[in-house]
Amino acid sequence: MSPLIRKYYDDWMSATTLIADQSDTEKFYAFIKSVIKYSRKYRNGHWLRYFLEKDLPQKYNDKAYCDQKIQQFVALFDHFIDFHKIKFPKHLIEMRDPIKVKWELQSIEKENGQEFYNDSQIDQIIKKNFGENWRDKYYKRIA
Repeated sequence: MSPLIRKYYDDWMSATTLIADQSDTEKFYAFIKSVIKYSRKYRNGHWLRYFLEKDLPQKYNDKAYCDQKIQQFVALFDHFIDFHKIKFPKHLIEMRDPIKVKWELQSIEKENGQEFYNDSQIDQIIKKNFGENWRDKYYKRIA
């Protein structure tokens, strides 16, 4: 754990309830944000579990309760990390920018790595959603 992330982790660990109180919850969320922002590697709950298994037994004497808390924090951590990885916005859903829609359609692949849509299929989808003369409308808008 980097020194900066460690500061956020220690701030959260110094909280009274760790997550039951609003300010303690905010410390937990700040810790997760620091992991997302400052980690060079992908981090998940297994990474966090290592630190919690060392630090939480000092905070709680009941092993079953401690294990329950570790499970809860790891699950929440993984949930927020997964939430952060979601690509947004989805141009295919919003259909606002034909160029971005085209890029998104070009990036869709089959399981074998081949493109899902060929160029003519993509052009048909774009024309259907943006009109026949979408290029003229779009390029006038950005010019």
